[in-house]
Amino acid sequence: MFDDYDRKRTDKRVFVRFVQKKDEPMYPWEIAGFLNKLNTVYYKFELLNSISSALAEGISPTDIFVFDKSLPLYQRYAEMNVLAGRDAARKFYSIGLPYPLVPTKESYELHLLYRSFSNVNSFLKSRKVRPLTTESVSLVYEKLKESNLEEAELLLIDQALERADKSYRNNSGETLKTPVTEQEIVDVLEKYQRRKEKLFSDIGLIQELNDEERFALLISKKSDSKRLARLLTEFFHYFDHTIRPLVFVRIADDEYRVLGRALVNKKEKTGLEVKEVVRNSPLGTLIESGIAIYQAVQGALLSDAKEKRAGELHQLEVKSKALEVQSKALDVEIKKEQLAAEKLKNAQLQAEVTRNLVQIAQSSDISAIGELPPSFIKNRLLEAYTTEQRGAGDLLHRRGLELDQSSIRVIDTTA
Repeated sequence: MFDDYDRKRTDKRVFVRFVQKKDEPMYPWEIAGFLNKLNTVYYKFELLNSISSALAEGISPTDIFVFDKSLPLYQRYAEMNVLAGRDAARKFYSIGLPYPLVPTKESYELHLLYRSFSNVNSFLKSRKVRPLTTESVSLVYEKLKESNLEEAELLLIDQALERADKSYRNNSGETLKTPVTEQEIVDVLEKYQRRKEKLFSDIGLIQELNDEERFALLISKKSDSKRLARLLTEFFHYFDHTIRPLVFVRIADDEYRVLGRALVNKKEKTGLEVKEVVRNSPLGTLIESGIAIYQAVQGALLSDAKEKRAGELHQLEVKSKALEVQSKALDVEIKKEQLAAEKLKNAQLQAEVTRNLVQIAQSSDISAIGELPPSFIKNRLLEAYTTEQRGAGDLLHRRGLELDQSSIRVIDTTA
């Protein structure tokens, strides 16, 4: 059974510190904003690694889903790990609409079930009838699994009629209610049915395209092509625009697993934790996290290393020239060697830490993307990785923060 945490190297934790480039006041809300956005970037890297790992382990892209809404911030979903289909249908309903990584008629069935259920409940509310509960979602889902979507829709109509009839019979007379008819509910679902037919038609067109033709859709100016491109990339659209996306995979015929479960369960010691915020000059914050933080700071490591090398060379040149003026040639050479030795020692220490991080990353799910063969999906995943790496760099730049490379530590949690 696939578990994305089998490759996450939960035996390792990384400590990094971010410090201000300039000693300038930062409001508490600015610090909190930085930490929230860093957590979002970190979590999305975790999810991308999990998605890549799932694909590398043979999970079909049609069995990977993302919701169109963020996971509610102040609600706990500790039980969301492995869920039977009936429970998943009930618990997922309140979060939003699921979108598959690759659209097929079957992979869109849960999305359509939720949409039809929402339409019917909105109608019941408008008629002052108490809406159907999530238990009804489970019943309709079970009908979907044992039969088909059309039969599930018929059961939904029956459930709504039963609820409306019960409400009508229990009416005390204070508010006169008109009985709800089956035709009214069918009419409510008419727009949904048209949308479903169009969706299935577009999915049929997409399934006939090869990867080259799918890439061509992304740059086409034609309205039909743009519509198909939107359908083809909806997963990544919602992943990118959602602050706390919830991604889940079908791991068996009627069983699902939530990816990146550290977000929904604090007992999982793999997430990002703030260990310390120091408001001395300059301001700094110490972060403890999983190996995925390497991806968030990778750009900073490369950029800082390049800037630091240039700065050290310039500083060495300035000091050397000053020494040439003030000292004899022999003294100059000695001090040059001392400066060079100090520079080499610092560089070696930083390089050792970086090499350690790289080695750990290569043995974790960070490397899973490299195991995937070239494809349209791999290209979109790489684009998503690039978006998050760019976001991490922009976040540090906007907040005037930089990575303190000397602070990087990797600890073994099993020691």
